[in-house]
Amino acid sequence: MSVYFGHMEDALTSPLDAWQSLPYRRAEHGYSFSQVIFESMGMPESISDGASNITMHQLLRLLYVDQMTPVQRLFRVENFDTWQTRQAVGDLLAGVGGYDLFDRQIELRDTNKLYDAANATYKSLVSVATGYGENILLEHIQAAIKGAQETRDQNFAGLKRLVEATETDETTDKLKMVRKDAAKALHSKKAEVHRLTSELEVLGYEIDDAEAFIKHLNHALHDFEAAADTFSALGHLEFEFCPACFSKVKDKTQGHCQLCDEPDVSDDSGSRTLAVKLDLQMQLRESIAIQKERQDEKKSKSSRLRVAKTELRKAMASADMASVDGATGRETAVAELSRKIGFLDSELEGLQKRLEIASRIDAASKAKEELNERITRLKNDIKRIEREQNKRKLSAYSRISDCAKMLLEQDLEEHSDFDKIDHVGFEFSGDWVAINGDKNRGGSASGMVVLKNSVAAAMLQASLQDPLFNLPRWMMFDNIEDKGMVQERSWNFQRLLIGLSEASKSEHQIIFTTSKIAPELAGSDCVIGRQFTKAAPTLKLSGNG
Repeated sequence: MSVYFGHMEDALTSPLDAWQSLPYRRAEHGYSFSQVIFESMGMPESISDGASNITMHQLLRLLYVDQMTPVQRLFRVENFDTWQTRQAVGDLLAGVGGYDLFDRQIELRDTNKLYDAANATYKSLVSVATGYGENILLEHIQAAIKGAQETRDQNFAGLKRLVEATETDETTDKLKMVRKDAAKALHSKKAEVHRLTSELEVLGYEIDDAEAFIKHLNHALHDFEAAADTFSALGHLEFEFCPACFSKVKDKTQGHCQLCDEPDVSDDSGSRTLAVKLDLQMQLRESIAIQKERQDEKKSKSSRLRVAKTELRKAMASADMASVDGATGRETAVAELSRKIGFLDSELEGLQKRLEIASRIDAASKAKEELNERITRLKNDIKRIEREQNKRKLSAYSRISDCAKMLLEQDLEEHSDFDKIDHVGFEFSGDWVAINGDKNRGGSASGMVVLKNSVAAAMLQASLQDPLFNLPRWMMFDNIEDKGMVQERSWNFQRLLIGLSEASKSEHQIIFTTSKIAPELAGSDCVIGRQFTKAAPTLKLSGNG
């Protein structure tokens, strides 16, 4: 969908590149047209991701009564429908609340999936770790590493005492090459550790700066919305004295700013305000996305640094060993200590691997705990929101039910098969309508059409009576007569819609299609377009094919 932020007159004369093309789906860095429409309508926007997004399409499923959907359903039928989506749309339009409940239900569903994945990862890591021994706790392995390192240092000190590590004329070229390679490897590993440490330090500074910028954007967005609300409440201001020098402001041209005498563009303030707000929200969203990339990079480099430090310790050990030269008469002692040092190096390498697994187990355990706490918090939030919404829900649903009951009671008695109506019930999440508690009631097919249309019209009528409804004061009926309905019954429902509209003081629009128009409506101002017949259809094919 292409959107122009400005006046209709300007939009019609502007080139295509002045329009913004907005996708149906949410972009990673951008907005869908549903998000922009919701923002311009002042409707809350769902923050959830994926297939659970509430879009204009989802709203129109309830506002458009079509012919193909089964008459027992409130929503236009579609595949991959979820009860959370239907409930969120219904409650939103009824003014029960925004998306707080819906978002938490979706978040709870996703968090349960994350918890199951984290639990599976934890069990898998524990299974791997137990193959190395019974001690899999982080502190146990760290203590073992410390003990092995101390023992190795003691053995190496003993080796140094046994053997003088000085250059002599008897030093072979091979020994020189070994020492040179060991020193080169040591230098390389030291450089890598230093590089990764420096990069992590710089990355830490960037993350801190970005966090401060994100906080700034949040404050700016909050201040912008507060300023917009203030301007909306106060309206256009006229200055008698200049706010800068306190001199009396001279009269300006009509239709111009009373301070700077520029042409007044207040009529365009809504679109400009929306554009600025969307820009701030875009910056915030992109900053958060980039911050997550930095944090992921930090985790990756931290892991690489741990590996680099392990390799550095091995390079240091090799360099230390290469710096020791054998001495006559002490070969046995040197060999024994060398063997012990080699064994300890191998043990340290194994312990380091176990330490890495233990660190991952510890992280997985903490992740499980955090997810479990989040699940508990979300369940409590859902219960709290449901309690808070019940009072409003009872009021809104009762009004819809009463309006539907009133419309059904005005159905033509000779054609009605509803008998005595005590209550009209419905459920958005379950997508059903019921009379007197019977959602599987039998009756004529045309009667079910009247029932479905009456509930839809009742939602519109309730929204015209109660300003807390978010329903856009618009409804379309493409199913006025169906399932063998006689024309008198269709005429009666058309008159009910006209009466509903005339009785309302709120601006609204009702669109309905019919092939059996009531006599008094034919040729009236309510009719748009010509009548379509077999002789003059909506579409006419030509040619010999």
